[in-house]
Amino acid sequence: MGGILLSESLKYRRTSIPKLVLLAPAGLVACLTWYLLAGGHPMTWDALFRLVFQLWTLLSVPAGAALLAGLAAAHEAQAGNWYGLRVRPVSPAALYGGKLTILALATLASSLLLSVFTAISGMGIGLPEAPWSALLVAGLLSWLAALPLQALHLWVATAWGLGASVALGVPGLLAAALIGGTGLGSGVWWVVPWSWPARMALPVLGFFEGTITRLPAGFSPGVYVAVVCGMALALALFLAATSILWFGRREVI
Repeated sequence: MGGILLSESLKYRRTSIPKLVLLAPAGLVACLTWYLLAGGHPMTWDALFRLVFQLWTLLSVPAGAALLAGLAAAHEAQAGNWYGLRVRPVSPAALYGGKLTILALATLASSLLLSVFTAISGMGIGLPEAPWSALLVAGLLSWLAALPLQALHLWVATAWGLGASVALGVPGLLAAALIGGTGLGSGVWWVVPWSWPARMALPVLGFFEGTITRLPAGFSPGVYVAVVCGMALALALFLAATSILWFGRREVI
């Protein structure tokens, strides 16, 4: 499996995927820092943290899941539509699972880079010591909640191509913004996976004021995080297992 992961990672060295992993969080933090400074908004960790992670989970995460999975599948299509790999004595499950693992690691790296860039930006404009624990926890939770999206979009992209993944991402993006970021989704967000990254970040968004904002009634922060984590992991594992079985039976043309 280690050889497959190494091979998968080497495939993308000269593609746009590493650039997206790095530039997406860097660009978002830079733009939002400039927005706060240029608009004369009060510069606090709370303001920077909330703005960065709300836009990251509502926009960048669902869009990135669709785009990264689509680009990875498009790369395989251009390289022979898996034919050269499938004729080798390597199980289809390992091939597909390796690609899914590399994409998950890429999105993890991007989420952690977002936390690091946010800390650097805040300290660079004169804010006191960065709240590393809150930043890293928010990055990890948003990544974990997005794992089902990565599995779903890779399946769709492998079956129907980059365009299908992006097309699915458009309503997903709208669902994330409306259901994950507003009160419209109070009763239905748990059945809309695109809203989970934004909902997962809620326990951390109240870190600076010592309060937890907009949690469902009756949920403590620990229980809330455990429930959403469990939902995300269960759906991600189900989608990964189902798509791997599908890929193993798929005919390569």
